[in-house]
Amino acid sequence: MTAAPAVPWGGHCPDRGEAVRRITAGLKARRVLLDFPWSVKTGRGTSWGWIKITAAPRGRTWGHVLPAGLPDCPENYQAADLGRPGLGLSPVQRSRLAELLGLDSVHSDGVLIPASGDYYREYIDRAEGRIPERCGVPYWD
Repeated sequence: MTAAPAVPWGGHCPDRGEAVRRITAGLKARRVLLDFPWSVKTGRGTSWGWIKITAAPRGRTWGHVLPAGLPDCPENYQAADLGRPGLGLSPVQRSRLAELLGLDSVHSDGVLIPASGDYYREYIDRAEGRIPERCGVPYWD
């Protein structure tokens, strides 16, 4: 992530719609040849304000399999391309999304952004290639 000048947010607090539009546009503008098309969607119901960044369902084909002969324990499962859409991100997709957002790692489901103006600003900055001016702080316990 480059240290581009921070956007002077001032008192402006982006709403959910603006956050989705800017995150989508930021990721799309930074996409290079052979990069993945990212999906930026909003939650519904009790997660209405949350935003999720992941790959399109057809591009999420990774899951976990238990190799034959091993006991059914979580540590024995291995990541593999199962060839079925709608599962999880591949290791390459996870790495690329983490790189684009300036994060150490990304979950196989993608990135969940909490419903908060500070989180929205943080991830807009990240998607547009800037170091966040301010990071969101959990508001739940």
